[in-house]
Amino acid sequence: MISSIDQNTWALCLWREARGEGFQGMRAVAWVISNRSALWDRSIRDVIMGKNQFTSMVEQKLPDGTWGFEFPPDGDVQWKEAQQIVVAIAHGVDASDPTSAALYYANLATATSGWFFDNIVKSVEHPRTVVIGHHTFFK
Repeated sequence: MISSIDQNTWALCLWREARGEGFQGMRAVAWVISNRSALWDRSIRDVIMGKNQFTSMVEQKLPDGTWGFEFPPDGDVQWKEAQQIVVAIAHGVDASDPTSAALYYANLATATSGWFFDNIVKSVEHPRTVVIGHHTFFK
């Protein structure tokens, strides 16, 4: 069973990582997190908060020029969708992984991590599974 704190952390990660990709984009990122948790035998929170896992989950420069963390505004539609996605996956209601068991993803047009390109994109060990919105997913 997943705690409400872990559910909120999971939903926040979806919102931060993929709210611009719509419902299906957030759902795909949620499945990557679930896949990592299952394969790596780690909790959802450990997967999300692990070093170098999700850049949106570390302190960043905000639009107003300060450093901090971005949170959904009251009544945000994508936040509500992210919460629904997490509940559906966590409780087995959504059991159809649209990423074909992907463990990684990126917007290849904007990604800047040399490590990601060298170790995931160029690797035969991590084949591409699907493109959803602007994100390309890899096993």
